[in-house]
Amino acid sequence: MKKNILLILISIGIGFYLGFTIFQSYKKEETKPVSLSSKVERFYFVQLGVYSDLNKMKENLSDLKYYIYTNENGLYYVYVGITKDKENTEKLKEYFKKLGYDIYVKELEINNPEFNEALVQYDTLLKETKDEQAIMEICNQVLNQYEELVIHVESETDTKK
Repeated sequence: MKKNILLILISIGIGFYLGFTIFQSYKKEETKPVSLSSKVERFYFVQLGVYSDLNKMKENLSDLKYYIYTNENGLYYVYVGITKDKENTEKLKEYFKKLGYDIYVKELEINNPEFNEALVQYDTLLKETKDEQAIMEICNQVLNQYEELVIHVESETDTKK
């Protein structure tokens, strides 16, 4: 009888210890930082304007080498630059104002770690240059990366659904 009580108490003690250990591991799982793949980043989109007619938009922007646009509710929003850096936003605004465009800045969120990583590198280059040709080329490259890494990925995801 004493052996049975001793075995029961040891079993209960081991059970409590294992339960506590498992509970602590779940608690640690919950406090892990969010992975990069689910991190939403904020970006500044340099917008040139909004057009109601696609042909008019293309005609007005014919002197620009590269731009992207979105169609929202029948309106075409034109973007010529994307950055994460406030200083670079001001640099881009000044550059495009010199070219004669009215500039607006939209702050948008994107969940794309590859684009975020590429943009950090382009932002560094943009911050270091004052050459207008280099500024335009950096903007073109950023927009190209945005199309490849964000727009095409989203459209592929939409078609798979």
